[in-house]
Amino acid sequence: MTKAKTTYYNNIIVPLDGSHNAKLAFQRALVMAEHHPKTTKLHLVHAISEAADLTTADDAFVHTVTKIDTKKIKKYQAVAKKHHVKADYLIACGPPKVLIAHNFVDHFHANLIVMGSNGLTPIERVLMGSVAVYVAREAPCDVLLVKDPLNHR
Repeated sequence: MTKAKTTYYNNIIVPLDGSHNAKLAFQRALVMAEHHPKTTKLHLVHAISEAADLTTADDAFVHTVTKIDTKKIKKYQAVAKKHHVKADYLIACGPPKVLIAHNFVDHFHANLIVMGSNGLTPIERVLMGSVAVYVAREAPCDVLLVKDPLNHR
């Protein structure tokens, strides 16, 4: 039997969508990064869904949405800094599942995505598809899906 190689995660993507599970995922990623704070970096990302129909939105609307999202993400970045963990952020427009599984991973050379599991009902999951399921299946790096223990008893 061969010994398994230990994987060290130093570029961790944390998608933040304002949900409770995303907050839990951030907390989990922060704890992981605290083990190697000098060499691990959190990449806080947010995808502005094309469902917001940004193609017809004017520049002022896009600027306002981005400004609000930046303010929220900077709060997470400040928490990471208090824990001596490096964190940057990126906000992009497009389909969240593709941005998270491919674009953000490539941009940051990530080797782990820590994200909240979806909060969709089974019917919503069938109709819309789960971002978490797509990312877990399609991302070229490891994916950790964080569940709310209170909702999964």
